[in-house]
Amino acid sequence: EGKVEYVNYLSEVPLSSGSFTLMARTNGYVSEMANYLRSNGFKFSRNGKSSLSDDMVGNILTWDTLCQDKSVGVQQLKALYSGVKKQGKDAVVRRGSTQLLDALSPDDMLDMDTLIKDYGLQRDASTSAYDALNVASSERDYIDAIFRRGEDLLSSPRIKVSTFHAMKGGEDDNCVVWTASTKACEHSKFPDDEHRAFYVGVTRARHNLYILQSDNKYRYPL
Repeated sequence: EGKVEYVNYLSEVPLSSGSFTLMARTNGYVSEMANYLRSNGFKFSRNGKSSLSDDMVGNILTWDTLCQDKSVGVQQLKALYSGVKKQGKDAVVRRGSTQLLDALSPDDMLDMDTLIKDYGLQRDASTSAYDALNVASSERDYIDAIFRRGEDLLSSPRIKVSTFHAMKGGEDDNCVVWTASTKACEHSKFPDDEHRAFYVGVTRARHNLYILQSDNKYRYPL
């Protein structure tokens, strides 16, 4: 049971909730879908790797916590110290400061004032998390888009992007199959290869299958 729905644009797919896998014939097309997800503030995974670094997100949240005059555990502080610059005009902590944290108990909690006074921190709450961690502008825009969408930055991605081949053997509650193909695939001497590839795609959905129509010159009719 379930449904099959034809759509012309990814924006017609209800990606805001539920578990989804978006599939295409080639990695190039998969990259196009990934770019759509990034520009619209969706967190996703590709080849098992999240679109957003968990370490970076953790450090951003740690810095924001310190800026609120709250204390943070030693392990989180070590992760933060390892992710910031320690030399030059953009240094956030002094070189060797991480070793000072090694002398503390794992259960110790420190606030920003204590870190500045005794543990080599050289920036205060006037520095944003993005600046402290030297986050690239493209990543800042992406994180802001995720915030606006209300997604949990630390949650596991509920959306995956994949080629048909990489998805073989896998399933998802909701799947999107893009019908875009290539000249080489369309004019192959072995058309069954193309039939099998799209067969894999359309049989991965447990409940809902969305056929994303393509206006490309080369496409597979479904």
